[in-house]
Amino acid sequence: MKNIFYLGFVLFAVGCASENPSPALEEKIATKEVVAEETNKHPVSAHYTENEKDTLLVDLASYIYRKPASATWETKLDPKFRNYYIRNTAKFKIIYYHIDEDNTHYYYLSRPARDHEGKQRRGVGGMFKRNEKNEIVDFEEVFNTPIHPEEKLKEIGLTLFEEMIAHRNVDNYLTDQNLIEWPDGRLFYSKEKKEWRYVD
Repeated sequence: MKNIFYLGFVLFAVGCASENPSPALEEKIATKEVVAEETNKHPVSAHYTENEKDTLLVDLASYIYRKPASATWETKLDPKFRNYYIRNTAKFKIIYYHIDEDNTHYYYLSRPARDHEGKQRRGVGGMFKRNEKNEIVDFEEVFNTPIHPEEKLKEIGLTLFEEMIAHRNVDNYLTDQNLIEWPDGRLFYSKEKKEWRYVD
């Protein structure tokens, strides 16, 4: 259901292009990211409400963000660390999202590059499924992009995201260092440990 609470804020944020927005525009305004949603072929809002999206973002951060200092790869998803990921969720932004007919969820988001805390960002794409309890299972990061400005991340991300949906991998682009930083022959994603690891 559309969140009308944000309507006034969004109209101000996008410059109040019209003093009397059309009913169609009012109907489409759901979040502060209305412009991005209008041009996005794979919006997360097609699958989740605002509250559900917030929960999803925490779930993704739990897998992708660096683990708490006292956590190991075996314990990083323990409930006691949930608040740590909640506090850091604002550093993440879901750009593209898609769910296919066999319940595979594909995501592409931007995140702070390590040690830059949001000043520089990279894209992360991957997939997972949900079990009968709606818990994330079979989580995987398929690729990480190099550091790029946000608009560049959206541009290259769409290419990689649609390739991932079509083939469940981005193997055709692995040699393009402008698009993909990992995997690179030295680093691979361990689904067991839920993190990038160096090849032995």
